[in-house]
Order: sequence, then structure tokens, then C-alpha cells
Amino acid sequence: MFTVLIADDEPDIHTLLLNFLDKKKVRVVSAFDGKEALEKIASESPDLVLLDIMMPHVDGRDVLAKIKKEKETKGTIVLLFSARGEQNDRLVGLELGADDYIAKPTHMGSLARKIEFLLEQRAKKDG
Repeated sequence: MFTVLIADDEPDIHTLLLNFLDKKKVRVVSAFDGKEALEKIASESPDLVLLDIMMPHVDGRDVLAKIKKEKETKGTIVLLFSARGEQNDRLVGLELGADDYIAKPTHMGSLARKIEFLLEQRAKKDG
């Protein structure tokens, strides 16, 4: 079973994604700011992090940079999910090592499908 960390400061996002991902047989862990996200990454070893950029305490870009810098976490799939949808924001996120970038708002079903796809790719690569 895969573990997905939802790191977003909007509780509604967590609720909507939990409803979609619950049916997909993935374990979901939540973090509501960047500091908590880093703690959960260390303690839960998620396979995929759905990461908002604009969060309290530690910015999502800083969380991403730390994930990709550390030997234990650099292989973690990171899907940036942000209201910052400008092309430059996307490029910066991808250059920092994000596996993909989705702008808010988006259809939750599409987002859940993207998460499924990335996890399927991980399973093929690992197995």
C-alpha cells in the first residue's frame, strides 16, 4: 500500500482528496504547514507528497528542496499543487525537482487520477 502525504494549509483540500483517495487503497497522511510536512516526511516516509507552495512556517519550495536534497527522501514523488499557476512558477517547481505541477483550482477527480498515475509509474519502476 502506498502512502500519500497531503501538505496543504486548506482543510477543504484535505477533505476532498481524502474522499477521492480513500477509494484508491492508499494510506493518506495530512500536514497543514511546511514544518509539519517536513516532520511527517521524516516519520511516515510517504511515496508521494502533494505539496502546496504557499504554506505557513516553511514555504513549499523549501520543503521540496529539502526532500530532493536528502538521500533518504530524494526519490519521493512530489506533485506541486498550487494557486500559483504562472508558467514561471511551474518552471521553478520543476527545476527544483518536482515530478509534476498542477494549478489550483482543478477537478479533484483529475488530481486523484494524476496521483494514481504517478504511483503506478513508481510501482513499475520499483517492481
